[in-house]
Amino acid sequence: MPEPAPPIPDLPLHLLEVRACLDYVKVASPVRLTAVFPRTRRFRWTSEDRGSAPTHLLTVHDPTSQELHRVFMELHNPPLFEFELSVDFWPATGTPSAARKDLLKLTFRALSARFRPDDELKFGAGMKAAHTSKGSGRPFHERLPAPNEHLIYGHRGEGHNAKLYFKQGDDGEALPIESQRVRLETRVRGNGCLELGFQRLGDLADRGLRRHLCKVFRIVDRPEVRRRSRFSAERIAELEDQMETAWRRAGVNAFSPGPLPTDASAIARSAARFREDRLLSLALYRLRRHTDAHEAIGQAIRRLERQLRATFAVKTARSASASML
Repeated sequence: MPEPAPPIPDLPLHLLEVRACLDYVKVASPVRLTAVFPRTRRFRWTSEDRGSAPTHLLTVHDPTSQELHRVFMELHNPPLFEFELSVDFWPATGTPSAARKDLLKLTFRALSARFRPDDELKFGAGMKAAHTSKGSGRPFHERLPAPNEHLIYGHRGEGHNAKLYFKQGDDGEALPIESQRVRLETRVRGNGCLELGFQRLGDLADRGLRRHLCKVFRIVDRPEVRRRSRFSAERIAELEDQMETAWRRAGVNAFSPGPLPTDASAIARSAARFREDRLLSLALYRLRRHTDAHEAIGQAIRRLERQLRATFAVKTARSASASML
């Protein structure tokens, strides 16, 4: 008889700091203002053919609130094409360098078993796969992922997806251990921006990132049998045994998602059908959220919102005052 899978570790939140940032922001412009925003690692111009005239796109990587406000002013609050909101789990300040790697691997194991953006993505997460630098994506509904895998939830082309990975490098170069962290992301693009109401750059400051996107960063504490009073003691014991086996095998990804949205793609629906036979039904089980993790994530996004709002409000007021002189 095979040995049971080891328990999934607790999320070591007391040893971590949670921070939120905008990983990149992409806006549309009728012209390329390369004199104002010359091409660098942080600012990149590209073009897309849309109808009779090309659309020029400016991508700002790792933007500060001041840089976003500058784009807001120079391009007159341009249409928002795409952005990525990240939540990072860092070793707490003062963690010795020798302990950081093991702590981050433990954090990845705990989060990869608990991250559940599926039910909050605008177009669902019918398509899920884990990717490494080699080969195609592998499903993770019957296993726990490895720290070298990037977990993708939802197809990028659908306009809203999510990712989880152990960030050990950037732009193809290894990061020093002090800069490494476990990252959760949600990417909103095209129709996703329209659906969520982030239509122009200024919406990032005043539309409500936390209100509209915090639920995507859903962390599950544990599963439990739903409405236990329906069942006999013997049936509850059987359900709990199935639940514990599935939880240890694949964490939250062993449980079925809710119904896909009506506008989910055919690719997403096909991928969801591929998994459904081995998944435990949420008609029998509920997924209890990790209250402390949700509080920490919410506070991190709130701090980012406050920074954006303060910068945009102060700088826009100064610009308005200067124009009246």
